[in-house]
Amino acid sequence: MSYSFTVTGDTEQGCFEDELGGDGSPMLELYRQSLQQLPDEFPGIPMTAHEVDGEWFIAPMSTGVDAVVSWMESLEREEVESWLDELESFDELETFVS
Repeated sequence: MSYSFTVTGDTEQGCFEDELGGDGSPMLELYRQSLQQLPDEFPGIPMTAHEVDGEWFIAPMSTGVDAVVSWMESLEREEVESWLDELESFDELETFVS
């Protein structure tokens, strides 16, 4: 699987398989297994970078927040309503058991 990103007009491209050590590497196998668990409609993970003193760094907190926002934007209304129904039934069960 290839990747590409552009920062201020400069584009970097590569191949995840090569970056993770090529065929037979444990990291590549873990990566492949992780990809198989993602839903087909998964929008990808945005990476947020910040420039500090002329150098670019991936911002872990911003990247995490952006990933959660991206995931939330991919949800369908029916999914959210179903989860809320499940939470409400759990709350009723908890009250009943207490």
